[in-house]
Amino acid sequence: GRCGGGGSCGFLLIDWVEMEGLGFVGAGRAVGVGVRCSGVVCKVEEGGLEVSRRAVLLSTVSVVGGLLGGAQQASAEAVSGRSVVNGVLSAYGLPQIPDKGGFTPILEEYGSDKIVEFLYPSAWLVTKEQSGIDRPRLNQDRVVPTINIGDYRKAESLAFYSTPASGRDTFDVPVDKLARIAIQLPNPDYRMLKDKKIATNGYRLTSFKFETYTTSGYMGERRALVASTVIDDTVFLLGGVCSELRYKKIEELLLTAMENFKVTKVQSLKNMTA
Repeated sequence: GRCGGGGSCGFLLIDWVEMEGLGFVGAGRAVGVGVRCSGVVCKVEEGGLEVSRRAVLLSTVSVVGGLLGGAQQASAEAVSGRSVVNGVLSAYGLPQIPDKGGFTPILEEYGSDKIVEFLYPSAWLVTKEQSGIDRPRLNQDRVVPTINIGDYRKAESLAFYSTPASGRDTFDVPVDKLARIAIQLPNPDYRMLKDKKIATNGYRLTSFKFETYTTSGYMGERRALVASTVIDDTVFLLGGVCSELRYKKIEELLLTAMENFKVTKVQSLKNMTA
């Protein structure tokens, strides 16, 4: 995530990409390497390097991933990566992510030919699988999410999952499979409330009501909302969960995340930077 105090970073910094909230300001022509940092305020040492705009923008994907999430928990309020995310999307020729107050964008590489993006509440905490978001693990037959974002005091969260799928369309994926992944129970007792297509991205939106024990040992009702799509025999899911009592208060928040969730197949990153 951050550079250590007085240390040197190995990533490229270019003056025409503004990294909001990080003390990086775009100003002109110079391109530098060897960024010397203290906290998150960095200065570029003198020196030039000729690289393509696309190559450097693509290199910022790892910077965004490290700063917005990383393997450690970090407050999403600490940085804002919208300018960087939109710079990377521009390099791919993809639409810009919208500016929505109270939300922060996340963009991650998935393997060598896909990118994942969505919005999440800026006050929520981000954790990511250290081995990479394209390497999901199994825990007692449960698919472990590779990105977790939440307000854990209120037991409200968003999570990104991927797992092999049969069928070419997201509506070919059995509802029970979506429920088990989103609810994170091997045999959940649930009721499906809706199953439809999202207008903004064409993905499948499925919602469930289920019961589970709270940390206090009481049985409580909860909601799960899932956006899903199938690409290359893999189903990609963004799941949101909260208590039944809180659902109406954060329904729009969860829907905003689902409506801005995208998994896009792109040209190989190595080929694009060649």
